[in-house]
Amino acid sequence: MYRDRLHYISWVPSAWPLWTHLMCMPTSAFQLLMEKLIYRATARLVMLPASHLLSKHVSSMARRYVKKNCSPLHELIHTSHMCPDNYETISLIRRGPKWIPSIQVNILAMKIQAVKEAEEVMNDIKVFSEGLCIEGMVGAAAVLFRRGVEVK
Repeated sequence: MYRDRLHYISWVPSAWPLWTHLMCMPTSAFQLLMEKLIYRATARLVMLPASHLLSKHVSSMARRYVKKNCSPLHELIHTSHMCPDNYETISLIRRGPKWIPSIQVNILAMKIQAVKEAEEVMNDIKVFSEGLCIEGMVGAAAVLFRRGVEVK
């Protein structure tokens, strides 16, 4: 199954000794290695940022399969069944430096003050959270209340 795909990849002269060695491997080990290489290469192509030169070409190749003049990129994408449209790009910086949250955040030092203020606030939605770090382990918990009733 994957031996016919080998000619798309094996044209690199420096890779010839590797591919001749791989052709001597048992079929199942060779197939597993080829699937891993194909999946890894396709995942890198599919997750390219929109600013990359190849991202537009990869997206167009993933939409439809070309029967004539098929390139190695077509084969990679359609063999692994990956599509760039199925992945979400999450930016690392979500807000600008001048961003101000639209919700009110209160962090009080004293437990008694925190309980008193929580009872006085008349908002419909209240969220209480706790984060801690003990012996190198990090934990967090949050509770949501709507109209005084805990939501699970």
